[in-house]
Amino acid sequence: MLKELIVILLIASNASAATCDIPTLIKQNDPSPCNGYVISKETEEQIRVDITKYKKTIANLEETEKHYETTLKFDRETMKIYEDKLRNEQNFTSWEKVLYFGMGALITGAIAYGTVKTLR
Repeated sequence: MLKELIVILLIASNASAATCDIPTLIKQNDPSPCNGYVISKETEEQIRVDITKYKKTIANLEETEKHYETTLKFDRETMKIYEDKLRNEQNFTSWEKVLYFGMGALITGAIAYGTVKTLR
């Protein structure tokens, strides 16, 4: 008999501990089987709605982040291509610069001379 009583007490204590892991309906003025907070059903539903909204927002933010990372990667690759092209372009030597300056001066002088001749 004592053995049966101990077994029943152990089962009852384990059952009450197990109810803390799963939601249990508590009516007003009933003692709670475990420690914690008691919230209304409406508050619980609102929390669940908020959680799904937050999950959707996080998913959208992660998608946007992936898009920006892809865009930045493309921009970096494009900039690298243009940077390489600029570095590989042929630079003018000093004599070429003098030659082009001289040609510009001669052409400008010829245009000015022609304009003065036409207006007189």
